[in-house]
Amino acid sequence: MSNSITSRTIVTLDKKLALNNSQWAATLDIGDNWTKIRIGCRFCVTDTTANITTARRYIGLMSNPVAGLTNGPMVAGTSHYIGLGAAAVTMTRATTPVLHYSGLSHNPFKKVGAVTTAIGGGTTGFCPIISTDIRVGLILEIIKGSPWSFDWSGPTGTAALVDLPLEALKAAMVHPSTVSNINGVLNAAIGGSGTRYADASGATPTIVVDEGTDGPLNAVCVAWDRSVDFEYSEVLFAKMA
Repeated sequence: MSNSITSRTIVTLDKKLALNNSQWAATLDIGDNWTKIRIGCRFCVTDTTANITTARRYIGLMSNPVAGLTNGPMVAGTSHYIGLGAAAVTMTRATTPVLHYSGLSHNPFKKVGAVTTAIGGGTTGFCPIISTDIRVGLILEIIKGSPWSFDWSGPTGTAALVDLPLEALKAAMVHPSTVSNINGVLNAAIGGSGTRYADASGATPTIVVDEGTDGPLNAVCVAWDRSVDFEYSEVLFAKMA
């Protein structure tokens, strides 16, 4: 398992977090003092020249990360995690319109210890290969309540395989309206037509969360369980309420 910081020039120098069968977390300066939060990122993956099998990518919130992140979502002793991931999928390599993988899983779930609770309402997305100099975006919104609810905007069509500017990601993250309107901000930024960025579609997934029992969700977390670099240009958060 390894994390590394790597630099690549994509118009300007881009310093990235590279996950390789590893996980990363950062405690929020607001702790768990929020009722609506958004987590945003831009990402791409290394070309293996073949499909990537049984892949799991995680992005969400966790409770009280410890040194070495031995309580992250990839291990049996997870402290408390909610977010996207869980489902093991085959990411299929394709060459058109650009080099990319399809089938990246966006499945919402909760994990406490070794117990995973699937929420349903997942989508699959697309991930560009590093050599294309393309970074696509994902924004996950989590709202506390009885129950908690999730929604997200991600690249659900090959027309989204256009480099997303950082300023567009930031603007979408703080958009005061719904995730459906976030899709509009991202799609306008990359132009084109057809299926690009879309949200969870249908009913917004919900789940019962107990921070008092399972631990406060006070850190942002990403993880990737394959031994090939998955690169994040940034992992951001915005407190909306």
